[in-house]
Amino acid sequence: MQTSTTSKLLVSDIASSVDRVPSSYIRQISDRPNISDVDIFGDSIPLIDLQELYGPSRANIIHQFAHACSSYSFFQISHLDAITYASHANFYNIQAPRVRHRLLRGSRPFKLYPTNL
Repeated sequence: MQTSTTSKLLVSDIASSVDRVPSSYIRQISDRPNISDVDIFGDSIPLIDLQELYGPSRANIIHQFAHACSSYSFFQISHLDAITYASHANFYNIQAPRVRHRLLRGSRPFKLYPTNL
């Protein structure tokens, strides 16, 4: 059997052998972006704090979401663990009675283990 030993070509190998950018990669001046036509916003990316999402500031946080989506189309989130905790707590509070009911209908003994969230 014949084995082939081919080495992978690295970017550094190509860069060391090329001294200029090939003309096929250079755009015509009319096709190049004009930096003066670009709107520069002084604003930063919106940061929405979810810590009080289930508290008295809920309406304000939802308004921040709406504004970020309509104005920027994206945003940053802080305190995501607060919403994760609340969603898990609500899920288990809703599911517990259903699970108990199903288990009580069965003939096998069961033991419920409390969850600490």
